[in-house]
This record gives sequence, structure tokens and C-alpha cells, in this order.
Amino acid sequence: MRLVLLTVVVILPTTVQGVSLEEIEKKRCFNLVREGGRIICILTGHGDYGSFNGGNCSLLCKDQNFSEKLPDGECSTVGLGCNQTVIEKLEHWKSKLNKWLKDVRNMVCTASGTNPIRPRVTKGLRG
Repeated sequence: MRLVLLTVVVILPTTVQGVSLEEIEKKRCFNLVREGGRIICILTGHGDYGSFNGGNCSLLCKDQNFSEKLPDGECSTVGLGCNQTVIEKLEHWKSKLNKWLKDVRNMVCTASGTNPIRPRVTKGLRG
């Protein structure tokens, strides 16, 4: 009886936490792919992010006319498993994409005479 209690109290939570951590990491990887994919699709004029193909490690935009492969070194494990190393690579990739997005916004806002931090407020139809 004590052995059963020991198993339930000590071993079961460890197993559950291990599985949960793995699932959390996997979700984190796919969230980073989705977030980076949104930036790529929007900046290339292909709408929003659509889906991720783990087989060829590419993301597809919603308009189905544009796909982009993830950078080298990330593809080999994203579809098979996700760990802290892959998460760090994807975070770096997404950080570079965010910088690209910020630079484009600044360029567009400078050209249009608006402040990228405080966008111009326009009056609605009712004034």
C-alpha cells in the first residue's frame, strides 16, 4: 500500500510535469512560427499567416500564394520535437522579423509624415 502511495505522490506528478513541459515547449515553438509567419505574410503583401507544414518546414500565408521556409537549423527539429535550443533560435528569428517590421513602419511613417509611436488620429464619418 505504501508503495502505491509513493508512486502516486512522487512519480505520477513528475511524469505529468514532464509531459506538460514538453507540450508547453512544442506550443511555444509553433506560436513563434505563427507570430513570425504573420510578420512575413503581412510585410510581403500576402495577408495573414495561414499554416505551417512540418514536412518541408515552411509556412504558408492565408492567400495560399506565398510560402517561406524557416531559417536553417530550425527545420530539422520543429516538426519532430521542440526543445529550449529550438525555442531560442525561433525567438532570435522572430526578433529579427520584429526589427524588420519596426523599420518598415518607421520608413512608411516618415514618408507619410506621421509619428510611428503615436499614429495620426483621423476624424470618423460623423466628425
